[in-house]
Amino acid sequence: MTDTHGHDARAIANFILAYSDNHARPVTHLWLQKAIFIAHGWTLVLLQKPLVRDPIEAWQYGPVIRSVFRSFSELGERQILGVRAQKLDLMSGGFETVNYDFDKQEQKLIKNVFDSHKNYTGIQLMHITHKEGAPWREIWDSAKNKSNPGMRIPNDLILKYYNNTVDVFSKI
Repeated sequence: MTDTHGHDARAIANFILAYSDNHARPVTHLWLQKAIFIAHGWTLVLLQKPLVRDPIEAWQYGPVIRSVFRSFSELGERQILGVRAQKLDLMSGGFETVNYDFDKQEQKLIKNVFDSHKNYTGIQLMHITHKEGAPWREIWDSAKNKSNPGMRIPNDLILKYYNNTVDVFSKI
């Protein structure tokens, strides 16, 4: 993989939220977490670089990115409307919206993931990420179904899984 950095997951979340607003298809926090994970998996395979630079953790309800969780968890199961992930501006001490800057391939891939999963619920996406052999399942089962804070899902495991998955995004 050429790029080992990836993007702030909150920037990816904000891009998806802007895209969902433009398509009048609001999403929930659970849906957003799973969509970011799926987009990350396909980016590892198709673009040969990570989309997300944040650690991805195995939590009870699937893959979770802690910074995205902190940004939207207070909404519970409600749709995310008019809210964007923010970060602390160390100079001013205030908060600012996390901006995004993706190349055309990354944008196309993220939009493709959104478009192909927009009719799924967050619970349905959770079940997809919980499938036998999926990266979350591998990490979760290795911990004997007990959540241990910080259980990370490594990129090599995500890449291996998505390499072996039917290539529905091959036309990117």
